[in-house]
Amino acid sequence: MKNLVKVMMVLAALLVLGTGQAWAFPISEGDTIYLNKMDATGGGYSVGGDFYGGGDFGVSTELSGTILFDTFCLELGVFMNFNTPYQVNSVSDSVEYVDSDNVLQSRDLKEGTKYLFWHFSQGTLSGLGGVDFSPASQKDVRALQLAIWSLEGYQTGSGAENIKQSWLTGIEDKYGDLVALGDGGFYDESQMNVKVMNLMSGSTYIQSQLIAAPVPEPGTLLLLGSGLAGLALYRRRTRK
Repeated sequence: MKNLVKVMMVLAALLVLGTGQAWAFPISEGDTIYLNKMDATGGGYSVGGDFYGGGDFGVSTELSGTILFDTFCLELGVFMNFNTPYQVNSVSDSVEYVDSDNVLQSRDLKEGTKYLFWHFSQGTLSGLGGVDFSPASQKDVRALQLAIWSLEGYQTGSGAENIKQSWLTGIEDKYGDLVALGDGGFYDESQMNVKVMNLMSGSTYIQSQLIAAPVPEPGTLLLLGSGLAGLALYRRRTRK
């Protein structure tokens, strides 16, 4: 009997570990969401009179509702409006975008972007790879948004589809460190529950934003595993 309990506990633990990737995201396809400007580090920065959009934004499902999670933009030059309902077209591994012919296309989300956003969402970005990062610092959060755009393929330059040099003023080192961290290849995809939230306004494509699934607390996992083992033991006894 003791051996049976041990075996069932091991099986329960393996089952629990396997649920990590399937853990529910806070937003699903078809939901309506609102983007909110965060007090300290919200999007919509003006740098030296030069405006640019970008994270971090707070996501809620009701106007002025509870913030469920923070997010960052994946596309440069596609501006969002606060207090405006957007529909979630999909939650996937692909970034949707409209090409020069106004045709909706998609591309894979970059692994470096996943890595940075995952650690931002878990509060573990500071100190990672020696990078000093504070989520309460507007400059640090601005550097993270620009690093995400860089990792997604946007270049530094003067054109409309480039990261402007003026946006980097005062954060060049932090931006460079974050880009290098994202390019470092340290990530383990199996440990990063990060996807893309593709947004629409009616029938018009709007923007792609990042979303991370919450990690179950160790106590919750242990409780679930113990419950599964206990259920198996109960069934074993009732068969005798």
